[in-house]
Amino acid sequence: MSLRNVFSKRAGLLLISIVLVAAFAPASASAAEGPQWRVMAVSEPTDIAPGGDGSLVLWVANVGGGSTDGSAITIKDTSEDGLSVGGGTGIDMYKQFTNHFGCGPEGGDVTVCVYGGVPVDPGDVLRIALSVHVEAGVPEGSRPVNQVSVSGGGAPSAFASSSPVTVSSKEGVFGITPGSPLIALSTMQAGAHPNVTTMFTLNTKHSEETPGGPKDIHVDLPVGLVGDATTLTKCTMHGVYNELVDHPAVPECPADSVVGTATTEVNGGTNLTHGDFETLSKVYAIEPAPGEPAAFAYTVGELGTPVRLDTSVLSNGDYGVRVTAPDISEQGQLISSLVTIWGVPADHDGPGSDFDTDHWERAGAGDLPFGGPSGAARVPLLTNPTQCSEPLSSTLSTDAWAEPGVFLSAQPATVGTLTGCETLPFFPSISMLPDTFQAGAPAGYHFDLKVPRADDTLPEGVAEPDVKNVTVALPMGTVISPSSANGLAACSDEQFAVHSGVLGSCPRESQVGTVKITSPDIVEPLAGEVFLG
Repeated sequence: MSLRNVFSKRAGLLLISIVLVAAFAPASASAAEGPQWRVMAVSEPTDIAPGGDGSLVLWVANVGGGSTDGSAITIKDTSEDGLSVGGGTGIDMYKQFTNHFGCGPEGGDVTVCVYGGVPVDPGDVLRIALSVHVEAGVPEGSRPVNQVSVSGGGAPSAFASSSPVTVSSKEGVFGITPGSPLIALSTMQAGAHPNVTTMFTLNTKHSEETPGGPKDIHVDLPVGLVGDATTLTKCTMHGVYNELVDHPAVPECPADSVVGTATTEVNGGTNLTHGDFETLSKVYAIEPAPGEPAAFAYTVGELGTPVRLDTSVLSNGDYGVRVTAPDISEQGQLISSLVTIWGVPADHDGPGSDFDTDHWERAGAGDLPFGGPSGAARVPLLTNPTQCSEPLSSTLSTDAWAEPGVFLSAQPATVGTLTGCETLPFFPSISMLPDTFQAGAPAGYHFDLKVPRADDTLPEGVAEPDVKNVTVALPMGTVISPSSANGLAACSDEQFAVHSGVLGSCPRESQVGTVKITSPDIVEPLAGEVFLG
């Protein structure tokens, strides 16, 4: 038999609470300085017939921790035989009422866009739409590849990606578009505090509509990527909605409750005088539901549609964080979404050169700027994992209103392998004390494990590594007292129910101890029980 630390049915919810504490605990390190580029390239419609026309949409995002230096940013698109990519236009989503730029042929199969003169801040997106024609002789069902590269703006390196264009006379079906999703961290330093950017696109038809409306969207973040939302200033879901609908003279949501941005492409259908449009929204921290570690929300532009982002911790053994957008409104059809959550919100939620389009009608586009430091306490929100042995990945899945609960998943998005684990401080301590020092007498033991936490007021630092395993060797000569076994029962694997997502149900007769966990994130300690297995 072995001892197990497992919670009884009565205390089962505490197991979830402890996992949430582990998943949203404070640490110290900020997003890396300097811009970094990522590109998501998709065709609209998703399937283009031989001889047909469409658009190639390039979402060029600064996923780094700093702004570009204002120098020229060059985006090059190179198409394979069978695809003819023409000119188009681009727009800076953080400044979309003023900053547009053009794209044209460079020669051969290359189309070039150049943009510069203003900084492109972290999370900002350049949306570029190029015309694309599939030649009549391209075989049905083939997937010629389109390549995109982006460089400049002071980024230390260029970024290149390739994505297919599906040649088909059939209408697209509901699902996640090839070439997405994408997730990026602004720094690959283990234990640092990154900005996190996620992007995805859903399949579209020739009418610029999606084949079905998404009901829920799950994003499973890289395992070990966690956050601490306990110290954030929070708004309410009602307040976020009123910010858009009523345009109050005094903002209802505090400025320091902004934690990121969301760029959304929507087909408004009959709800608007035009169909496809893009909008930029601030993302707010809001009060979470009971038992939920954190929640966020934003509104989608002209539709006035609120979007809630809930968080939970998976019970499959890796305790990864899942972000869910539940019950997505059918008022407008979601096409694309790009969300950036800042690692240190105070570095970006103050006055700057950017503004969100949800609020520009209040009294002019410049009245609600963001993108600069706010002067508030620089408290980290997000923390990178603390392992460097395996590459990180993220998974996106969605179901449709037509088939609720039937989730379609994209291929996992590769994030990369973290570095710098050898620099992380790790100084745990463990102590053990018997409740009697009488030789040969029955005794209970008190074990105390302490893991020092890095100072969460130092966002440039790195977090203490997570504890993976704890092994305790009892003093020489310690044995189990035979008399204590009378009346004891064992907790089976089924009753233990580890990683099952259901509450444990160990018999009371199997309890042999208690456990208490304290954390700076909670007011009262969490109490549970130890059982014999």
